[in-house]
Amino acid sequence: MKRHLFVRQREAQGFTQESLAEELGVDRTTIARWETGRSRPQPWMRRRLAAALDVTNGELDRLLAGVEDDGTRPVVKQGGTSPTDKRGSDRHQLTYHRQFAAALDALLSVAEGDVDRSPSVRATAYEPEAVEAACLDWLVTTVETTTTHGSITLTAASVGELHSMTETFDALDRQFGGDQSRELAARYLRDRVVPRLREAVSPKVRTDYFQAASVLTELIGWMAYDSGRHGTSQRYFVQALRLAEAAGDRAYGGYILTSMSDQALYLKKPVQALRLARAASEGVARSTAPAVATEAALLEARSLAALGYAEAAEAALGRADAAYERTGAGDSPTWAVSFNEIVFTSHVGACWADLGHAERAAAAIEVATAQPSSGQSRRRVFGLVQQANVALLRRDVEAAAGFGTEAATIAGELNSARSRRHVEELVSRMEPWSQCASVQAFADHARGRLGMTA
Repeated sequence: MKRHLFVRQREAQGFTQESLAEELGVDRTTIARWETGRSRPQPWMRRRLAAALDVTNGELDRLLAGVEDDGTRPVVKQGGTSPTDKRGSDRHQLTYHRQFAAALDALLSVAEGDVDRSPSVRATAYEPEAVEAACLDWLVTTVETTTTHGSITLTAASVGELHSMTETFDALDRQFGGDQSRELAARYLRDRVVPRLREAVSPKVRTDYFQAASVLTELIGWMAYDSGRHGTSQRYFVQALRLAEAAGDRAYGGYILTSMSDQALYLKKPVQALRLARAASEGVARSTAPAVATEAALLEARSLAALGYAEAAEAALGRADAAYERTGAGDSPTWAVSFNEIVFTSHVGACWADLGHAERAAAAIEVATAQPSSGQSRRRVFGLVQQANVALLRRDVEAAAGFGTEAATIAGELNSARSRRHVEELVSRMEPWSQCASVQAFADHARGRLGMTA
């Protein structure tokens, strides 16, 4: 039985059998067997196939069964139009594309939607399954070699410009929060960077530019994460991962996975965080960038602690410590500079706090917060909240309230949803002591500074 609806959907999305096979990394005869009803896609292929055809899993079932859609979400018919064009679809933006042109289309779609403040990008929910699918593709998929058109010649100055702009956006983000300048960064990505990614010609400079573009894209993902726009953030992270692969930078790809793990942990999804951290470790096993191995082990430890596996968490902390000792050996890539003693001890302290070890947590957090935090107000907020958490473990409620009050003061000056949430969670954590005058004063101060409801 020929699956006519499947064929029509493929054609409506602009695919031939050959191009769909290339997108999915299969042979053309595989597509032909699906269309003639001689076989069905394997379960592990179904999500990627649904993304390519711009349909839901349920719609894909109907296409394969030859059943007309029930009207809840129109499947594109031959000669018709899609309710959301392919480049702007959620699945397209969240897919780790094998074809480089499709990856650039997805990146452009995300940046355009962000700049235009489109709900299809800015109001999207976080999708753990999409992150895990991209992670698996990064580990096992062989991607297309990049192609160029040759109308623009990139030079070392082009790469230098991109580095400088990224450093500027990064400094603004660290000092004022993710909402402060994300739109400017996304506009620069859309108008300046993506066109150059399509046109680069010099192989050496092209690779350097792709790597720098990956760093900028990941940074914008962090800005969206900090703004509380987690669906937007994961779209940038997935496409940054693909750019890193295009640049041949496996180590930076692993680093991006640690960012994705950090986000999953923040969203109280420790299972996903653990998988991402372990994928980062596996993907960079032979890397010369120990910062990635260190952060991956730290996030593995924190995920295990969140899941209640104390012994495994402590073992992962041991691996992180061993990897951290190697970070000073040899030349580190420029993107690894931000991973320093503050970040390391902050993660260690958070893990020990989650495991309930007050003194070990205090020792690590003391190191993290002793470092100067000039120009990094958000880091100061995180450090103060960590100090408050340790004080609570020690049952020193007065000290916790003092740290919280200072954190709320700084957070109120930032455009950082993440900073606000850390303070809000501290307020909730201190509710058992709400009759204490200092705790009540802290809660009132936080609500006033952050616009919290009582």
